Amino acid sequence: IGSSTGLNVCEMDEDYYSLSLTAGQTITVDLAFIDEEGDIDVRLLNPDGEALAYSLSTLDIESLTFTVTEALDVTIRVYLHADDGTLYGNTYDMTVGLTSS
Repeated sequence: IGSSTGLNVCEMDEDYYSLSLTAGQTITVDLAFIDEEGDIDVRLLNPDGEALAYSLSTLDIESLTFTVTEALDVTIRVYLHADDGTLYGNTYDMTVGLTSS
């Protein structure tokens, strides 16, 4: 929970971050990057790998928010949708926030 900078995602090398949420918590995930270097997308997955929320824009930011109704282990999946730039993969900054209702 907090911010991390200078993270990197490449094709065939996705990033996964797992955490446990309690009932009523809201998770917010924000990614910032340069889309021209590669389109990054993000999904919030349940333990079965099903998407609870996602962000699939072609902008320089991806953002998702989801509130759990019961305690739940979730995984944030960050992946490169398209590697259009001159470098292999793309660098991103990520901020994860949690609030309780």
